[in-house]
Amino acid sequence: MADDIFHGLSPNELKKEVARIIAVDARSLPPNAKIFSAIAQLQNFDRLPELTDHGCINKMIDQKCVELQRGLSGTKGVPAMLYAKELVLGPMYPGTLSALGNGIYLATTGEYADTPSNSQFFPKMSRMAFKYAANDDSGVILRCALKADAKILDFDDVRSIARDNRNRVRDAQVTDFGALTAALGFDAFVRDDTFDGSGEKVYVVVNRTALTFQREVLRRQK
Repeated sequence: MADDIFHGLSPNELKKEVARIIAVDARSLPPNAKIFSAIAQLQNFDRLPELTDHGCINKMIDQKCVELQRGLSGTKGVPAMLYAKELVLGPMYPGTLSALGNGIYLATTGEYADTPSNSQFFPKMSRMAFKYAANDDSGVILRCALKADAKILDFDDVRSIARDNRNRVRDAQVTDFGALTAALGFDAFVRDDTFDGSGEKVYVVVNRTALTFQREVLRRQK
């Protein structure tokens, strides 16, 4: 379990630790993404997640672990499966877009989730995940479970912490909500009702080791 380095270190100490890691990060990323990546490394949140079969995922969900899904589409010359493999087996990549904050964006299967007709491995399919997988013919959906002992913050709580500690946030340069969540030692934050009418929640997971991924994926139907 990670420590709260946001309060445990002084703002200057935390900023120096982050700067030390950023100094050797040669990737072309926005500043907030590099800060998030550095804090994830400090907290050991960037290590590989567990990988298992659908039967084990089903058991985890039966035991009240949260089921999460992510839809991925390919880009020009890069199929979605390559992105899927990198997400699960490659270095943790913070991305360049972050509507709520940096992290791995995943959706729950809400009350109105669909039942795929072409896969025994997905009892339900997140509408939000499907939307993001439907942008091209190579699209895939990943299924995973958030471990039972994961520490979760509500999005509004992250926002309140940032507001109540605005000077410390500014001085430590952890204005991104994903970076702040990771620095506080939490594994993810969650926001309700971000996809109209679906009843689905969005989890922004900052600790990849808090997830267990299913090997079997759902490929987009043409």
